[in-house]
Amino acid sequence: MESVVSGLSYRRMPGAVGRTSAAPSARSWNLAECRRRAVVELAAALDPDPGHGAQVARLATTMFDGARRIHGLGSVERELLEGAALLHDVGASVSRAKHHHHSRYLILNAALVGFDREEARWIATIARFHTGRTPKLSHDELADFELRDRRRILQLAALLRVADALDHSHEGRVVGVRVNEESGALLLDVAVRDEDPGPELWAAERKSGLWRKCFGSPLRFRVRRLGVAPGRRVSLRPQAFALFDFSRSS
Repeated sequence: MESVVSGLSYRRMPGAVGRTSAAPSARSWNLAECRRRAVVELAAALDPDPGHGAQVARLATTMFDGARRIHGLGSVERELLEGAALLHDVGASVSRAKHHHHSRYLILNAALVGFDREEARWIATIARFHTGRTPKLSHDELADFELRDRRRILQLAALLRVADALDHSHEGRVVGVRVNEESGALLLDVAVRDEDPGPELWAAERKSGLWRKCFGSPLRFRVRRLGVAPGRRVSLRPQAFALFDFSRSS
């Protein structure tokens, strides 16, 4: 089956887009598990690299937790951010070109089990803004949201953009992050495996403009290479990091 929207053709494969999972029985019902399973199943079906989505989700939610005092958002927004992070690249299954637009369409039309229409709109819109030009509150795709919700959506998108950049290589080089405040600026401690973090740091700096707009402070990065195996997580301590100087890296 094919669905055509705004001149774009989306080939709908059975089981790929539509309801992502049968509703569980009352005996096994758990809304949070149901919702997360729906997101993970859609990512597995459509994302060419779901491991990247999982890495971005881990980084984004860690940053969300560390910046709670700054953004003041709660557990509902955190869950929607995680969903958007897991699904942000599903549009690449249609085309890499403008894949963020395709991601929005696919999420809106996926009928994610456990999420209501408004929550799906949030996930789709946050995912849509994970890349591309820095969005404004007046953006057409935010027009149907209340002003307060537009601000919250862009805050979540700001976190997602930086998290996505920190896995720019899709190789899981970043093994941990932590948000700190230092001298009036926000400082993101970044622990990386013993590999060149240049592409990730370059991309994170490039995509941090929305963070500055949303949180009123530039985001600086502090990094240390750690000789750890892929997949291993580490505990971040302030003395473990050296300030990464972008001016010297260019």
